[in-house]
Amino acid sequence: MKSAFEEYRKRWAEAYNRKDLRALAELYTENGVFYGGDGSVARGRRAIREHFEGNFAEYEKIIPGVRPHFESKVEDEEVFGDIGYEFGSYKITAPNGKVLVEGSYSGIGRRIGDTWKIARHMSTGSVVTPAPEKKLEAV
Repeated sequence: MKSAFEEYRKRWAEAYNRKDLRALAELYTENGVFYGGDGSVARGRRAIREHFEGNFAEYEKIIPGVRPHFESKVEDEEVFGDIGYEFGSYKITAPNGKVLVEGSYSGIGRRIGDTWKIARHMSTGSVVTPAPEKKLEAV
């Protein structure tokens, strides 16, 4: 059976992997909220877009020219009419396989018409960085 969130989860990963900030932000409701693992809170699409722009800039400092790859594994999800939730684990890797971040996430989705949008998204994770005297190179 196809997951209720499968389509937006796929579009989220694709937009992230392309570093497509506009497409990523559009997957959230207009007043969506992203809670970052670092304690940051981004309210609204513009702030969410800026949050991910900052993430990509941080990865660039770790590995110049990196194109991070996001993948997730859903642990559970439930839908109640036009509202649903999901939670699972994720990791973000560099093309050379180096793990940049790994953690867990939870989200609340809202169906608007035929489309699911993310209303609330919480991410916890550990950023994996190289030792200060070393920089990794993109592969």
